[in-house]
Amino acid sequence: MAKVGLKDTLALIAKGYSKKEIDALAAIDEEQEAPATENTPSEAPAPVEDKKDPEDAAAKESIQEPDYKSMYEELLEKNKQSEAKITKLQQANVHTDSAPASEEAKKKQEEDLQSLFRSYM
Repeated sequence: MAKVGLKDTLALIAKGYSKKEIDALAAIDEEQEAPATENTPSEAPAPVEDKKDPEDAAAKESIQEPDYKSMYEELLEKNKQSEAKITKLQQANVHTDSAPASEEAKKKQEEDLQSLFRSYM
C-alpha cells in the first residue's frame, strides 16, 4: 500500500472520510504509482467525491444538542418558585403561637424534677 502520512490521514478524517475510504485512496495511489514506474500509459482514475458518508450525515442530524437556554430558564423558574415557597413557610412558622407547647414542656420538666427528688427521699 502507498504510505499515507499521519497529517494526511488526520486531514482526511477531519473532512469526514472513514478509515476504509482512506485505505481505498491509498490503494488507488499505489495503483497509479505502479504503472508510472513501468512507463505505461494509465487511465486517470475517477475523481473521488468529497461527500461524507450518508449514514454519518443522518446520524449527525438525528443527534440534536439540547437547548441549554430553555433548560436554564426552566431551572431558574423552579428555583424562584422554591424560594418563594420556602419564604412563605418560614413566615408561617414565625407567626405560629408556640406558647402552648412551651407550657407543656415546663410541666414535663417540673414532673421529671419532682420524680427525681422523690426517688432520693
